[in-house]
Amino acid sequence: MTVGEAIDHAERLLPGTPAPHDAPDERWQAIIAVGEFIERHPEDVWQFVRRWGADESIDVRAAIATCLLEHLLEHDIDTFLPRVEAEASANAAFADTVRRCWALGRAAAPSNQARLDRLRSLHRPATVAIVDAAPGDAEAILALQKLAYASEARRYNDWTIPPMIETLDSVRDQIARHVVLKAVVDGRLAGSVRGVVTDRVCEVCRLSVDPTLQRRGIGSALLAAVEARFPDIEAFELFTGNHSVENLRLYERHGYRHARTKVLSPAVSLVFLRKPAPRREPA
Repeated sequence: MTVGEAIDHAERLLPGTPAPHDAPDERWQAIIAVGEFIERHPEDVWQFVRRWGADESIDVRAAIATCLLEHLLEHDIDTFLPRVEAEASANAAFADTVRRCWALGRAAAPSNQARLDRLRSLHRPATVAIVDAAPGDAEAILALQKLAYASEARRYNDWTIPPMIETLDSVRDQIARHVVLKAVVDGRLAGSVRGVVTDRVCEVCRLSVDPTLQRRGIGSALLAAVEARFPDIEAFELFTGNHSVENLRLYERHGYRHARTKVLSPAVSLVFLRKPAPRREPA
């Protein structure tokens, strides 16, 4: 097998999903196979690490860190540590990959260890406070919502999607009538989400995270918080566009599964996902 064949094989499997407990994971085995070429083809391996070390999947990042990146640094830290520093500084997910590495060989030398420790401190997950939104938060929530959903509007070339044209009065009404939560980081509004219950089903909607604070666990914290507010319902539902891959991955990681699809046009569909509420044991 050549390095190109090993990388092609791994990329056909990634990002994929974790194997069942105690079962071999083909993805990890493929990543390990790429690692066999670290000494002979380090540049090829680095490009693979650079791509997948920034993936949204924690499991993929863990494999890249322990099977490839720490050994690449052990092999030639002078060449690759500056590149790792650049990637980690620019990308929170890649910084998380660095945090998962052991310092091996020359990487464990005090000066190099200090540089790695600095990288591990970058983009650390924010300490998020999730609280109920108040009527006075409506204007800030609407502004952040439009900022967060601008990428979706660009993706679908449609600036009339509901989050972009909602009015301030509508947000105030939602806060008064339903559960609207806000995420606060260092005193700053970082995100929001709503829960609207109809016939024992909670629609989770308007999940918004400040684009400058994304990939820090804020969206996950908001999802968990809004679900915790409704212990006596049957299920949670939400929807997103069929091209919104990042949203779909987030929801699937939290247990939401495809329920139905609504076709809006030949190019765009809405994907509805559903998650059964946890069963409560009788008191």
